[in-house]
Amino acid sequence: MKIKRIPSHRQPEDIRARTRLSGFTLIEIMIVIAIIGILAAVGLPAYQDYTARARVSEGPSLASPAFTALGIACSDGTLAERAANLGHDDLGLPAANTITGRGIRSVTAAGLTASTARVTIVYNATIPGVNDNDAIIYDGNCAAGAGMTWAINASSTLPARLRPKT
Repeated sequence: MKIKRIPSHRQPEDIRARTRLSGFTLIEIMIVIAIIGILAAVGLPAYQDYTARARVSEGPSLASPAFTALGIACSDGTLAERAANLGHDDLGLPAANTITGRGIRSVTAAGLTASTARVTIVYNATIPGVNDNDAIIYDGNCAAGAGMTWAINASSTLPARLRPKT
């Protein structure tokens, strides 16, 4: 019976097999980079819309005193009494061009009829996707016992994808 001798040194095949298993190949790294690039290409425009919508929401925040003042005018009968003559002075609001913000040019509040009012928010071009003087128009409807309800007017020029929810 012959005894097989086991060599004490490693075989060259073992060393090559081990080096093949450690690390990533160039093609694997390129695939990962391509996937990251695709995700960035999809995610960046969505993020830009998100930040633009966040900046547009400054308008309704600045207009909240106008919404409140017109709601009070609806409740106490001032809107019905003054109708189209109801303006900033009557509502206790500062002048329209002084209600400004980072992306907001002005906020105008006015009575239209005995039961309707309007708040117009005009934007400047500092917000991505918004043109200079784009506006969002809120029309309020005063109903007895229900108060003022607001809806966005169809003639608003602010891009629809950036408009806040009502």
